[in-house]
Amino acid sequence: MKRYICILTIVSLLLIILASCDLPIDIVQKTPDEADLQAIEITLAPTPRPTPYCPGASSFGKFWEHYPQNFNLLPANSEFLWFYNFQGVQVGSVEAWANFCVPSSFTLVFSTGPEFDDEIYVPVTNPSLVFTAGSLEVRWALTTPLEPMKIYRWVAVGDYNDIQIKYNKISTLHDDTKWPPRSTLFNMGTFLTGPLCALGAIETPVLGFPANGEVISSLRPKLTWNFTNCTPKEYKIQLSKNADLENLANNFWSFSTLDYTVQPVLKYPWLDVSGFNSWQPLPDCTRFYWRVIGTSYNDEAWIREWGEWSEVRSFYVNSGSCPTPTPTLTPNRNADAESSNR
Repeated sequence: MKRYICILTIVSLLLIILASCDLPIDIVQKTPDEADLQAIEITLAPTPRPTPYCPGASSFGKFWEHYPQNFNLLPANSEFLWFYNFQGVQVGSVEAWANFCVPSSFTLVFSTGPEFDDEIYVPVTNPSLVFTAGSLEVRWALTTPLEPMKIYRWVAVGDYNDIQIKYNKISTLHDDTKWPPRSTLFNMGTFLTGPLCALGAIETPVLGFPANGEVISSLRPKLTWNFTNCTPKEYKIQLSKNADLENLANNFWSFSTLDYTVQPVLKYPWLDVSGFNSWQPLPDCTRFYWRVIGTSYNDEAWIREWGEWSEVRSFYVNSGSCPTPTPTLTPNRNADAESSNR
């Protein structure tokens, strides 16, 4: 206690001496903030990333178009089904989806055949979402009907803020090499719109390309046809060097330059010669004859019915090296006689 009193006495005497010397004393009063900054060591922590962290398109998975598919008829409720998942990665549980990047919106993009040179964008509103351990199931029904009696290709794409997800798939809508019959890669995204032709009311096909007597340069052309009021379930086409299609045997096929003949049954209203790897190109400098017939059937009763054959048309193949660029058209006498008897 005595030592403490002595120290206080000494300090007091020093203050008295300094005051008597009239020395300037600067007193700096610090604000609480400045004092705190000197007393506290500041450590800047990194901003925590949100869960999930989705910086770009590569953070997202893929879409798998499932239904309608394989040139089937669009269902009456116009419902589409597609899946979203991460290929090769199992989410593991429904709750685990909270850690994966999921699009905030979806868009369906369509293109119509046989040209497939257009794009129709349809935003998806209020879809049904079902999360499973393996994938996200998305269902949605069109609110505006599509054009009737058309073949459609479709892909699903997504968005997340300003990130476009799988928009690169849109360009494939116009690439025949990615779709049937040339490829089955996108087979799930192809369908047709009705109405279907009822039994007893199957329309006669109207031939499109090539026009009658037209000269074409492609050895692997795409022949097209259409209908006006309804669409058959399938089509049969006869394409042959033989002008007498009426007497052509049903099972006769040949890729010989002498009697080239094909008679496929197709689900879509065109014949793409380049779409079949086993087919030979059409012989050059050759005239061909062709016609189409539609068919519908009752799956439950196992009843198939054929309509009427279209007119017979001809076209000439000239890739540029034929001695006669535009040969004189030889009328198909059998076809003319058949038409006059109808």
